[in-house]
Amino acid sequence: MMKKKKIEQENLSQIDEKDKKILEILSRNSRETLVNIAKEVRMSVDAVRMRIKSLVKSEIITGFTIIKSYKKLGYPLKASILVKLQNLSEERLEEFINYLKKTQKVIVLNSIAGEFDFEIVVIAKSTSDLDKFSKSIRTKFSDIIVDLSL
Repeated sequence: MMKKKKIEQENLSQIDEKDKKILEILSRNSRETLVNIAKEVRMSVDAVRMRIKSLVKSEIITGFTIIKSYKKLGYPLKASILVKLQNLSEERLEEFINYLKKTQKVIVLNSIAGEFDFEIVVIAKSTSDLDKFSKSIRTKFSDIIVDLSL
């Protein structure tokens, strides 16, 4: 743990203003072209390429990703469902979690503290689609769900 923290601190000390600007640009659009990045940071394309490679090698950049537009994929609704559980066995909890992980409508599953045990963020095509999904969860896991709130 201590060694990793030291490496992270060393990596941070190696970042200059140009690296910070490159990171900012890539944070806005991870597919930005090297040419556009080079223009914005006033460096050559080769220098930008080398800096990005260095940022990846030093694990300051750990990946490049996409953000889906669920609306454009036909799911205009996004909602949080809060679930409170009771009478849980490890096996039944694992079933519950695995079921939700495999369900395409579930985009986020959070274990939370407080009145509820889980927050399930789902996408749906309509309010009736959302209701149908929440009822299916309540029915399938009626033995462990004590409360479900949309």
